[in-house]
Amino acid sequence: MTLLFDRIAKLLIQDADKPDEIITGLRIQFQVEKFFERTLNVGSMTVFNLRPDLRSRLVKRKASAESAPFTTITLIAGFEDKRGTIFRGNLVQGFSSREGPDWITRLEAITGFDQMASARGKESDSYDTITALALVEKLLGSQHLNAAPGAFRIDPVQRAKLATTILTGNAYSGNLLDELVRVLAQFGLKVNLDDAEVLVAKALSPINPLEEQVSPIVSPDTGLLGSPRMTPVGVQLQTLLNHEIRVMKLFRVSSETTRQNDLLGEETQTFTCTGLKHVGDTHADEFFSEVTGAWFPTSQFTGSKNTVPDLLPEATTQSEIPT
Repeated sequence: MTLLFDRIAKLLIQDADKPDEIITGLRIQFQVEKFFERTLNVGSMTVFNLRPDLRSRLVKRKASAESAPFTTITLIAGFEDKRGTIFRGNLVQGFSSREGPDWITRLEAITGFDQMASARGKESDSYDTITALALVEKLLGSQHLNAAPGAFRIDPVQRAKLATTILTGNAYSGNLLDELVRVLAQFGLKVNLDDAEVLVAKALSPINPLEEQVSPIVSPDTGLLGSPRMTPVGVQLQTLLNHEIRVMKLFRVSSETTRQNDLLGEETQTFTCTGLKHVGDTHADEFFSEVTGAWFPTSQFTGSKNTVPDLLPEATTQSEIPT
């Protein structure tokens, strides 16, 4: 892998009433930010010299709930041998301007804006008594939120707490995602809508060894840039752009720095991604991921590291845009 010659970035533009359009071969700049503490993620993209009809299609003033149907933008980025979806969201603002010889189109998108805008409850969705777990599963399973299998990732103790907590005399006739955030916040749980996939995780989520085994490794051999910086709660690092790292999910770091930091001298350590920024420009040097990770010990589980009950399987991987 090199920094300059084998990078790839392309956009898929989708509207309910228009043919899909793939943008590739042009200069594309992007910045994608995802955080554990933020429910929705943000993507900013700049494209040079689009066709006039595409520029017109992507002009949009600030979107609102009444703007539906929404344009969906998917960003694929990486290298010839390692690429994938790093952002999927709804266009909330787009405009083009002439700057010297170039037409420059700037796009702002948010993950799940259509779900936020349209996922409204009805009066019939009110309830007298329900467990917190049943309500969460009902909200996640709604046709608008449509959470993927494995999205609800909490340990058995926390799951049991939700299953024995009774909620009474409530209704969720407002926004369903807002209601999900409100209910889970009472139990210290976070919600993130990443690439149209609802992820729910405990604020201090113990490590699932089954997930750990398949989590991406960041090392000098896989694109680690410089040395990771160890913090009181985890790690901060920069790597060549890596689509496999996802917020609220595990990744591993293998370096001399992590070895020196580990009491047992182990070179590879596992973290949960709490912050992620992808930055790229197909015609300049920038093409990297900035990653923040929290180091959560496996000992929060009762029993050995190799016996973790009741965790749902991970969600399926997003498919790549066809070439």
